[in-house]
Amino acid sequence: MVFITKLSSLMSSRAKPRQRRGEAEGSCHYDMPKIPPLALTRSVGMTTKDIFRWTFRPLFLACILLHPVFTTFPATAQQTNLPVVLELFTSQGCADTPAADGLATNLVSDKDKNVTVLTCHLSLMDIGGWKDTLANKDCDSRRRRYAKALKIPTAQVPQFVINGAYDTIGQNNKDVYDLIDKARSTDYIGSIGLKLGADTLDIALPEKEKFEKTAEIWLFAFDREHVVDINAGQNAGSCIKYVNVVKHIVKVMYWKGPATNYTMDLKLVPGDGYTVIAQEIGQGKILAASTVIREEKVLINSNP
Repeated sequence: MVFITKLSSLMSSRAKPRQRRGEAEGSCHYDMPKIPPLALTRSVGMTTKDIFRWTFRPLFLACILLHPVFTTFPATAQQTNLPVVLELFTSQGCADTPAADGLATNLVSDKDKNVTVLTCHLSLMDIGGWKDTLANKDCDSRRRRYAKALKIPTAQVPQFVINGAYDTIGQNNKDVYDLIDKARSTDYIGSIGLKLGADTLDIALPEKEKFEKTAEIWLFAFDREHVVDINAGQNAGSCIKYVNVVKHIVKVMYWKGPATNYTMDLKLVPGDGYTVIAQEIGQGKILAASTVIREEKVLINSNP
């Protein structure tokens, strides 16, 4: 029995992962357990049951422990570049927002990220003698609906909402990038056909399987860029660049999945560009989105 104990101990040690010469630290290679010679098993009185127990038990345990290695696959290039819709709720009167505004600018500039950025200015931080020059009621209303849907404080800025499902404080860059990666791994954002005319936008919704919830189609009219000199409040003395500034938000229609074409009159909602999204009713998860842009344009607001 002493010999059998030593034999099983030796075989168990051989069944453990070990690091190969030349491999990086923390990288292990699994060695298959060796079957003891038949003559040796007979000499120590091992039965067939004993052979199975000491030979294949380590292998069985290894299969359980290593199973995730064989079922987890790296994301493909296509998966890592899936589209993401990212809304930033910001305010010129809050000292914590410039870092978030800068992050939004970087995301728009980096085309490889494939992130649709929509910057919504709020009026809730109009304090200290400064009134946000880009705030609008549409953004205030959309932020209140997110506060209800996502159970987030209405007075919290800056705030990023990603794919209508995840939110984080905008000044924390790492959290924003982590949520972008999470959204890409869990959500699929479909596309919407858009054709921009002089004063119209043709919207082509593709046929989809019936949704669990009715979707709402929203139109965002935005300006490509604003540069604002802030002369009062918490950001007094700052000159801040804002990108994809939302000017109008319009609910176009409800959508339950059939192919649908619609022409939107843009005379009352001017903008440098337009984003159309399909979003679960109640301002839930974003299901599809596309953007069309007229031309690059920079607007500079100079405030005395």
